[in-house]
Amino acid sequence: MIALANAAVPEQIHIAYTGVVGQLSVDFVSSGSGSGSIAWGTTKGSLTSTNTTTSFSYPTIGYLHQGLMTFDVTVGQKAYYQVSAAGESSAVFEVTPVVGAVERFAVFGDFGLKNDVCMNDLIQEAAGESIIFFSW
Repeated sequence: MIALANAAVPEQIHIAYTGVVGQLSVDFVSSGSGSGSIAWGTTKGSLTSTNTTTSFSYPTIGYLHQGLMTFDVTVGQKAYYQVSAAGESSAVFEVTPVVGAVERFAVFGDFGLKNDVCMNDLIQEAAGESIIFFSW
């Protein structure tokens, strides 16, 4: 069973490389209103860039927020970000974007113990792209 977010404070925060140098995708969940934002910068105490998120309402989780961060950083330079929704903010998190790296990978999880109907297709697709699968 999926639980509703228990407060307006954003949770389940995920970041991912988009394939565009210096850009990261951000997803998070909140139970507050549908509006959300991302703030980021190169100094933890001064998040100078912001972007609003696109929000989707789901009865089982509340609101799913999606947005982008674009960093002007050099290789190895730390950047900081914080997400907000309905007047509540997450902690400030740290990330070190990899500028100019070319990586391709996929992560799949939470298939459960039954009804993993797509696993064979995913394995076949990955085999054609020479992706290494790890199982645990």
